[in-house]
Amino acid sequence: MAAIHTIRPGFTITLEDTIYVGGEEVNLTDEQFELNKHKLEGVESTVIPIDFGSQEQDGECCYPAPHIKNISPNRILTDLTQTITVFGSFFTPDTTVDVDYGSVENVRFVSSNQLLVDINSPSSAGLTSLTFNNGKQTVFSNSLSFFAIPAGLVDLRLGGTDFSNAAIEVDSGMTISRTAEGMDFTVANNYSNWVRFVGDDDAWVWDRSTKKTLSWIFSNTNRVFLGIGSKQNNVSATNQYYHHERLAFMLSTYLSVTYGNNGNPGTGRTQSFGLINKLATDILKLQITNNGDAGGELRLYRLPGSTIADWFNTEELLGTVTLTDLGADANPIMPVVVPRYFAQNLLLGFILENDSV
Repeated sequence: MAAIHTIRPGFTITLEDTIYVGGEEVNLTDEQFELNKHKLEGVESTVIPIDFGSQEQDGECCYPAPHIKNISPNRILTDLTQTITVFGSFFTPDTTVDVDYGSVENVRFVSSNQLLVDINSPSSAGLTSLTFNNGKQTVFSNSLSFFAIPAGLVDLRLGGTDFSNAAIEVDSGMTISRTAEGMDFTVANNYSNWVRFVGDDDAWVWDRSTKKTLSWIFSNTNRVFLGIGSKQNNVSATNQYYHHERLAFMLSTYLSVTYGNNGNPGTGRTQSFGLINKLATDILKLQITNNGDAGGELRLYRLPGSTIADWFNTEELLGTVTLTDLGADANPIMPVVVPRYFAQNLLLGFILENDSV
């Protein structure tokens, strides 16, 4: 008998000049386990007993069946080819992967603990199991879900969502640049210019009584306000961050405050909180729930990439803030941006979804 153990993060185990690091799995004898058990995650609770037996049975290898720890991401869009990473044990260069919904285009062996699998997703939403075979078979049941792009997703990049010039209301003196990397602005005056995203036929405008989550997807931001606003602002005011409903102030490396009005646009209120740190080069998702009202949340995520599928990733949460009452109560409301004059602010897009709060 032998057993597989998961190594705790921050620890290493050396066996016969091979170094295993935190997160990897290693086969240990009872003696090796006793010497290293403080380095193991869950110690005996994570032990997976394996009977290696003889190395061959009737001329065939009896290598243990694949053990699957997890896959990432575990949700992908429909009508898409996307790579998922499979973490586990006992993968071989000849390991095959099958799905019962969609199809597998390619399997790339990284190590005995990791595979890269290119999945062709189906045209409709659903769940699929993954079947792994290295000579022996393992089924990872209902482990991958497919979902469709919601109607409230707006891709602001060139070649993205189709909309007319009237869909975006821009303050006088400003210009918009829409490139493959995102939407940027040339701003006439520092923080006194604004952009309201209303959509064609007010498709991106909603009644405040309908609670929604707004998720901004962006990169390269420095001194820009992203959030929710209305048309009740005084368009000639120099402090537009006090005229809208809930705006998060994004600096190049952190987020620490939100601004808004107290029910009287122009009379401002703020909510300060501890720094939510980021890198200047990150691709981020700023999520504001409950229309930015009290009891909702502000969440900042670092995304793994810029594809539409990445926009729904929630694996790396940088910080969460529970929103307090600023008093803003305008109706209807819409996505709003207040940029600084010299900033390069690449907006990839936004997602509007009904909120469960």
